Amino acid sequence: MNNFKLKYETTPFYATLVFFAVLIIFYAVSGTFSLLNDRPQSVHMWAMCDRGSVARNYAQDDMNFFKPRVHLTREGEGITGLEFPFMNYLAALFYKLFGFNEFWYRFLMLLVYTAGLFACFKISGFFIKNVYLRTFGVLAIAASPVMTYYSASFIPDTASFGFAMMAWYCFFTHLKSGSNRSLWGLWLTITLAVLIKLTSAIYVIIMLCLLLWSLLRKEFRLSDKALKYPVLFLLLGSALLLSYAWYEYAAYLSETYRSNVFLMKSMRPESIGAVKNVLRHVNEIWVPFYFSKPVYILLGLVLLFVIWNLRKLDQKLGLILAGSFLGVFSFVYLMLIQFGNHDYYIITLTPLLFFLLLTAFEVYEKKFLTRKRQLLVVSVLLALTVQMTWFDRKHQQFRSNENCWLYDWSRFKDYLAAENYVVSLGLSRVEKTISIFDDSPNITLYLLNLKGWSIFHQWDDEPIREALKHYPKYLVISDSLQLRRPVFTEKPPKKIGQFNSIGFYELR
Repeated sequence: MNNFKLKYETTPFYATLVFFAVLIIFYAVSGTFSLLNDRPQSVHMWAMCDRGSVARNYAQDDMNFFKPRVHLTREGEGITGLEFPFMNYLAALFYKLFGFNEFWYRFLMLLVYTAGLFACFKISGFFIKNVYLRTFGVLAIAASPVMTYYSASFIPDTASFGFAMMAWYCFFTHLKSGSNRSLWGLWLTITLAVLIKLTSAIYVIIMLCLLLWSLLRKEFRLSDKALKYPVLFLLLGSALLLSYAWYEYAAYLSETYRSNVFLMKSMRPESIGAVKNVLRHVNEIWVPFYFSKPVYILLGLVLLFVIWNLRKLDQKLGLILAGSFLGVFSFVYLMLIQFGNHDYYIITLTPLLFFLLLTAFEVYEKKFLTRKRQLLVVSVLLALTVQMTWFDRKHQQFRSNENCWLYDWSRFKDYLAAENYVVSLGLSRVEKTISIFDDSPNITLYLLNLKGWSIFHQWDDEPIREALKHYPKYLVISDSLQLRRPVFTEKPPKKIGQFNSIGFYELR
């Protein structure tokens, strides 16, 4: 194993051009660009509308960063705790400047995600020279249908991934050059990564372990240009402290305002049976969608190659890889129940796969890659890239199809286009509304841009009766049979409009 000296310093300009040319082509073919103009829809539109609701409420009501709100207000204000709403707030600023258009939210998410992918490419440049290996190592992660689907989405995980990889690039850059810019870039990006998604604390801990290892093993000291250890420990430690403070504050908001929109706790399995159920569900539903079969085969071969060549590994990469495995396994245990219904939980864990590929490619380039083998390697990587991209494209088409069995989202089709009609009716979002449809907190209210109660159509009358005590003004339903509920028979609501399947009523 070698020391902490990084092998290479710069990325040639032509290599950057190749990377972005390939990435843009991939975005175009896989369907990433087509996501930019979509409203929240399809798989996990529930979570998308929740995050979109926070951004829109910032923009149209109150830009107080420390009081995030959603459309599900019930009798209150809708204030809620959630992960650090940096991207929500940034999107709200663009809504303020250019008017409400969810394009801006998606564009900002894609921008941060793309910066993270480019950071992966630049990180690879510290360890390997071959541009094709470096580009493929990034594309193998980006071509996961899950990564593509959420790359320009409202889910914060891709932003956390992007900032985490930018932090790794700044970390290595500072070890190499000792520049103040890279140091403060490291602090800012890793702090945002952990604040936005606590999972990224894995990488702070790994960085701290790398520094500690370097301190204890004197033959593996940092560059003389790098800042002193106490300062580095302090900056990285502050990222964890700030994140702890925010999540304590978020829990306080949720408890104070009686909001349970966002999950603010771990979801460990309580029995072996629960573990088996989740793993079976993940294997049947999500595993076929995480990656294509050739990528699984490649990752398996790469893992065996790394194990076989343990003594040849770059020490930094070996330590990062070991720490990533431990961190990922720990997180999976703590949140295992969530993996059953949430495909996007793997997003902040994919740096493990990136470092696995990078570790293997570094050994392969150093020990086995010859001029004669290069053409063969490039041909194989090109074939795999084409296969991954095509698989990804077909999967995105599957998710966007109204009949996608993953989520019966076509039932919201009328709601996706109803907001202008709501405006034409003169419904005020200051007045409270009861929306009876699905069991999500914000989907219908957010898409209509109305505030109040979201009530599942299969619930009994009690939640409606409780809501009526606070004198809501409007009722929105998609099934006229709801009007036969006993709670509405004494004072039947007055119909004021109809948009396709959606009926609008005034409560007397």
